[in-house]
Amino acid sequence: MTIYKALQKDAKCSNLKDAIRYHIAAIDYMATREKDPIDCNDDSVIITYFGRFIKDLQSNIDILKTRENINPDALDIMVKEMEYLKSYMPKVLSNDEVKQICEDNGLNDIKSAMTYLKANYFKQYDAKFVSTLFTGK
Repeated sequence: MTIYKALQKDAKCSNLKDAIRYHIAAIDYMATREKDPIDCNDDSVIITYFGRFIKDLQSNIDILKTRENINPDALDIMVKEMEYLKSYMPKVLSNDEVKQICEDNGLNDIKSAMTYLKANYFKQYDAKFVSTLFTGK
């Protein structure tokens, strides 16, 4: 089941129905826009969208935590939404796992490693580590 289909299913039964419907609407909009429409069934596109949204949500949560007189319920909903979105993000590989994948597949240079990892482990590795692994910098 694609992430998009799972979202549609969750929108019917989750306690975060409004937040989920917002994300479905945003994805639907991106799929129907004239310039650069996306494929709703392409999980990599959804993962990229979620990654950006999670980053923005975390920034908003951090800002709210520094303020006085905030509504704790609103903050709690934002945290739950972020955790919900994170549940759809792929598990990030450890640096040791990335190193082992490179060794097991005979990836001896940064270009071949990045190409292989992007194709097979989208958003699951630290590109800076891969660069360091091959350049030593």
